[in-house]
Amino acid sequence: MTEGWINIDGTNNAVRLSLTQVSSMRGVGVGQLYFTFEATAQSDVAIGLPLWLGGALRITSLGAAGGHLTTLDAGQQPAILPDKGYRTITLTADLDYRQFQLIEEARVDGVTFVLDLNGYWLRDGNAAPCSVGYLEHKVGQSDWIALLENVGYRRVLLVEFDRPDAQASPALAAAFTYFDQAEKHYLNGEWRNTVESLRQSLAALVGKKPDDEDQETDILTAVKDLRKEANKMTVAYQPRYEMARRTLKYLCDLGAHPEVAETRKVHAHSALFMVGGVLLGWDSQASRQPGS
Repeated sequence: MTEGWINIDGTNNAVRLSLTQVSSMRGVGVGQLYFTFEATAQSDVAIGLPLWLGGALRITSLGAAGGHLTTLDAGQQPAILPDKGYRTITLTADLDYRQFQLIEEARVDGVTFVLDLNGYWLRDGNAAPCSVGYLEHKVGQSDWIALLENVGYRRVLLVEFDRPDAQASPALAAAFTYFDQAEKHYLNGEWRNTVESLRQSLAALVGKKPDDEDQETDILTAVKDLRKEANKMTVAYQPRYEMARRTLKYLCDLGAHPEVAETRKVHAHSALFMVGGVLLGWDSQASRQPGS
């Protein structure tokens, strides 16, 4: 159990805060973390006072900008503390799935949160700030995995990469121009146009037009040739990426799908992921070397 104290009206340790539970729930486009406290009056000055709490949530392992994640908000305000027992206060933090991914990339085992708490109390109609400070709370690895399951993180596929220098070659620049167009088509719900732009991107990557290459028989022959080469020598990454490019180009060729309705969102979405990976790993210098 993690504990902290609230100072009120010059009285130190007037309220004890005990963090008893961290839970989670899936929201709309976000995952919600709930930090549940038991607030107990330790001094007469705190009994019956309307108390508001809030603050910010940080994670120490993220480092940059103090690891700030989001704000902490209470769903029901104010909390009025009884003279006996405690009052439950729950602070909610909304995190998007990208933030959960960053936490996953940074953590070693569990996750250590820092809750920067602030608040104010009301007496005779006047609001006055109260000193809270911060609490540090570690969520163990097994508990953290359970929280991720509750917010639906394991059911969301997130793939992001740092965009390479598109000016490394004119061909790569052209390929990214078409890839940008594909992303815009995808956002507009134009699945057929998304795949068509990806087709153009893959062709532009090697300085060709979409109709210049690769019927199914050409790809089968290329696969057999590469397999023969692999039996004689180590095949570097660039020829492997070239084979992936040609195969994806065939996937995006729409000649085998004459009806627009046959291209659905799942096809456009998966093609975006795969073509983005080829662009990320593409070596413009190696692709111009003889024999590559």
